[in-house]
Amino acid sequence: MLYQISHFVKDKLPFLWNCVEFLNEQLFMIRYGRKRRSIPSILNQYQDKYSIKEVTLDDLSSLVSFFSSQPPEAFTYFQPHEFDERSLKRLIKRKSHLMYIVEKEDCVVGYVFLRCFFNGKCFRGKMVDVRWRGKGIAVLMGDLSTEIALRLGLRMFGTISKENYASLYSSQASNEIKVIEELPNNYLYIEYLPKKKNT
Repeated sequence: MLYQISHFVKDKLPFLWNCVEFLNEQLFMIRYGRKRRSIPSILNQYQDKYSIKEVTLDDLSSLVSFFSSQPPEAFTYFQPHEFDERSLKRLIKRKSHLMYIVEKEDCVVGYVFLRCFFNGKCFRGKMVDVRWRGKGIAVLMGDLSTEIALRLGLRMFGTISKENYASLYSSQASNEIKVIEELPNNYLYIEYLPKKKNT
């Protein structure tokens, strides 16, 4: 129910949504600002075949190019926010919206974000360049975002279409999946849990 309410406010009452976003950002930084400082050390652990970094305004043009170079079908199941320069710039500046890019030879090949809330929840979204799919990048971003959420002490949620098999498989490779609710249009509202370690 909370998921549907938030989307209604976002779509129908944008001014109220912006006020809520601003208030959430302030409260999130009060509660999690200190823990947020540990993220660079997490990113260092994931530098191997690819370069992974937090998105800054210096990356704005690269991120815009990344989205504009994807075919329309790449957005069938991925529409968490607008992809124009103005919208992305606003998100980059928002301290409660954690954004990361995966690069190979200075080219963006993957994008993952955590939209965080002061109540201890966050929502994950990720996209891999269509030309780089099948190379483990989605799993890498799933592992990274799970580690960040754990370090901050956030529960991580998301929505996945039952028809988006690639996303389901990559998510199951990184996380235990707990279905919270079945949503309209064949979507699942899920919680991403850490993988259980074999003992």
